[in-house]
Amino acid sequence: MKSAVSDCYEPKYGEPLRIIPKAQREQAIKRAGYNTFLLKPREVYIDLLIHNKVNNNKSKQDILNSQGSNCNYDKYRLEQVEYLLERLKKALIPVINSSAGQAVFLDAKRFLSHIPQSQFPAQSLAAALYVDSGVRGMERGIVFAGRDSKTGKDRIPKLELVKLTIPQGVYTYAHLDYVAEAIISLYKKRNEIKGLKWEYEPKILRFFTGRFSVIE
Repeated sequence: MKSAVSDCYEPKYGEPLRIIPKAQREQAIKRAGYNTFLLKPREVYIDLLIHNKVNNNKSKQDILNSQGSNCNYDKYRLEQVEYLLERLKKALIPVINSSAGQAVFLDAKRFLSHIPQSQFPAQSLAAALYVDSGVRGMERGIVFAGRDSKTGKDRIPKLELVKLTIPQGVYTYAHLDYVAEAIISLYKKRNEIKGLKWEYEPKILRFFTGRFSVIE
């Protein structure tokens, strides 16, 4: 929930965000093999892939010193995650409640109930979200789980998730509103999203460099 303390942490970087046209995003995700890790930074509008921004103690302390002692840095981070989560829950978007305070998790199994787990619904959802809005998230499902080293078969996790990691001190609530509205819009046309199949599966860390194609 937003509160007065949030104003102390408006991002000060002044880095412009540029969103490329949807046709270019479609080309970009296809070139990346429908793997959001392989997208180029300049192709991404809002990057919720990994926690790679203000994420060390020195940077955190610099912000605290520059903004004043009345700011509660950790409270602000938790508020942003809670804000996005509550917006999605209010719109009846399938999400997973998490107390980690770092990310919001979309439940891809329920979001894309027409796509079987063997067709990588979380990977499909992450790719579709990028194409529709320029927002980049991360698959946390069967692709990330990898294969059993003894049987060679896919590990089948109970959950298929798209992780939307909220970077510290980077995005405003207006950016989070854009993310929420993009997800809500995508949910309304979720039945148009198709499953994926492997085109290239590396032996290790396949979620980083694996490539997929759409099942027509």
